[in-house]
Amino acid sequence: MKTLIITAFTLLSSFCTAQENSEEKLQGDFDGNGTKEYAYTKVSDCGEECEGKCETTIYFSDRNIPSITVTPANQGSLYNVGDLNGDGKEEIGFYPNWCTSCWHPFYVYTLGKAGWKPLLPSISTHCN
Repeated sequence: MKTLIITAFTLLSSFCTAQENSEEKLQGDFDGNGTKEYAYTKVSDCGEECEGKCETTIYFSDRNIPSITVTPANQGSLYNVGDLNGDGKEEIGFYPNWCTSCWHPFYVYTLGKAGWKPLLPSISTHCN
């Protein structure tokens, strides 16, 4: 029985660790060309206690779509919020993670001719 419990705990621990490190991909037509792209995030210069620059960059599978950099952010969640402004392009939402607080802004970006810009001012939210 002891061996079974240790084996189950080891397997479960491995699974939980793998899930934490999985890369989230979000699908949407962010440039309005009728083809779905994927958005994903990568963090740079950020330690476990959020020391460093802590930039999260949102990249797209279509390299013609410019990336979005959010500072400070230690990873975060992506949302396809649909075409909110009726321009034929789906907007992207981003809820950043941070180490020291549960208050975070929720950002909504739209792609224009000059690149990504906020569609509206950030919305202050709490993790609960």
